[in-house]
Amino acid sequence: MAAQSEIRLLILGDSITAGCDETGVTADNAYPQLVLRELERAGVNVELTVSALHGAYTDYVIRRFQRMVARHSPDAVLILLGSNDAGPASDQPATAPGEYQSNLSEIVSRCLCLEAQPFVASPLPRTDRTCDYAIEQYVQAAAAVATSFGVPFLDLHGAFCQEEKFAALVPDGQHPGPAGNRLMASLVVAALVEPLAAMSRSAE
Repeated sequence: MAAQSEIRLLILGDSITAGCDETGVTADNAYPQLVLRELERAGVNVELTVSALHGAYTDYVIRRFQRMVARHSPDAVLILLGSNDAGPASDQPATAPGEYQSNLSEIVSRCLCLEAQPFVASPLPRTDRTCDYAIEQYVQAAAAVATSFGVPFLDLHGAFCQEEKFAALVPDGQHPGPAGNRLMASLVVAALVEPLAAMSRSAE
């Protein structure tokens, strides 16, 4: 059987996606690499680009969209942003949930203009410090954006909240450790494997 056409998958995010050394995450055990391995094991031919920066938030991504997304010409984009909108690591003010929703809509719209399939993921729970707004408001905003554009929504927040050993999954209260990255990878693969396989078949 002929190999399926290669799909260019870009994962767009912040330090949760880039990996956090302090929680024991390396390039090898971060969830994007785990996703790549599982997709390849499932027979989905993927070229992976990780476009993630520590401290990234939605307005930052909009201003650097060409460099972070467009120049890679992706076929599909997994968007995982919001943790730094809710609780910035620097002195910048938090992005209010309504503005986050508007910014996320702009990012999804720009992906669609590139003819790339967006997948919107919710921010993870945060217990490290009090954010200016409840993280659940950003989860709801992300879900609303996905619904308004008719694109897939990955409720990572809900899945992590159902886990009894949250502290072991997210040791510093914000960045998932190796076990948390394995959970994220399983959730991402479950959501992406069929749509990406269908995209690959249609491109043949």
